[in-house]
This record gives sequence, structure tokens and C-alpha cells, in this order.
Amino acid sequence: MKTFIAVCCLLLLSLNLTYADEGGWVVRQNEDGILVQQQQTGSPHETTRGVVETETTLDALVALLKDVEACPRWVHACKEGRLVATLNPSERIAYSVLDSPFPLQDRDMYIYSTVRYKRKQGTIVINLRGRENHAPVQPGRTRVLDLQGSWVFQQVSPGHVRVSYQIQANPQAPFNGPSNDHMAESVFKTLQNLREVVKEPKYRDARFSEEEIRSIEVK
Repeated sequence: MKTFIAVCCLLLLSLNLTYADEGGWVVRQNEDGILVQQQQTGSPHETTRGVVETETTLDALVALLKDVEACPRWVHACKEGRLVATLNPSERIAYSVLDSPFPLQDRDMYIYSTVRYKRKQGTIVINLRGRENHAPVQPGRTRVLDLQGSWVFQQVSPGHVRVSYQIQANPQAPFNGPSNDHMAESVFKTLQNLREVVKEPKYRDARFSEEEIRSIEVK
């Protein structure tokens, strides 16, 4: 019995050390090859991060994210997506609507994104920022506030990419606890869906020209 208690204490100690070493990230879900964690931010709205390694290419993933109208097919709860403006090859503004359960109103958001490619590291970083004042809120919808996040695509070997999706936002929900729980579920399901949809020929066979690559490349 004493040995059992000692082992349990060591396990708990190791968990606490891991918690500290990883900057306070708490595992919310770890299954189907997808790890979802959350981190307190000093606000009621936690940062949520999901990571999955999948068999695909950087080209395919970028092609999928560029296809804004496909949002309802893979982003969890997305019911509408459209491109608002392309500012240049690496910057754009998109609009999306998220389905919310009754009696809540659907949430909408304008997102400004930038894409950067680091050739030597084999990494693409897409940063996301909410543009909550880009246009008036439509009747029957609630605007998501303070949105910030990122997609990071890291090629780990030929044909295999590590995908990291991180997001924090204020959905203006009446209760923050369930809102954080929903965000963890949303990130998990979004990565599940991405892993399947990116296999479709439309994305799988996408190839960007050298000119297109240079337009988003940073040294």
C-alpha cells in the first residue's frame, strides 16, 4: 500500500511539473491523434490550442484555408463563410457566421489574416485577428469580440504536416465556463474535419507556383 501511495505521489508531482513547464496549458482532450489544451489568460476567456499530425502537404492546407466558402464543411458550427477583401497576396479579410444553440443568437465575425512562409523551416504561419468594427452587426446575430489566433503548419517529413490551431475570443456568451468547454470541443472537431476534407482532390492536388510562394515568404 505504501508503495502504491508513493507511486501516486510521484505521478501527481510529475503532472504538476508538466503543467508548469508548459506555461499552464491544461489538457482538455487527447484522443484520435488530436491534443486539445487550454490556458488561462487573465480574462474569463481561455486560449484554446489543438494539435494534430496528418498526412498532407502545406499546399493542400493553404488551399483549404483559402477556400473560405468551404467553411461550413469543416469548421465546427460554421454555417456561412465568404471572402470580403484580398488586400494583397498575404493579407485578406473574411466573414463567417457560427451556429449557436437556441435561445442564443448566431455569432458572426470579421477576421483579418496574414500568411507567412518560412522556407528553411518548412513552416507556414497564418495569424488571425478580429475586425469587430469592420461592418455593422446584422439583426439576429451577435458579434464575436477580441478574437485572436493562429494556424501553424509545420512539415515534419515529406507528406506529413503538424497542424496547430490556437484561438481566443469573447463570444459574448452568458456563461464563460460552458463557453470555454464549447471552444475546446469546437477546436477538436474542426481538426477532425480538416484532416478528412484536406484529402479531397481539390485540395490534395493543389500546387502553388514559385511566384505565389515568394509573395508570402519571409526570410
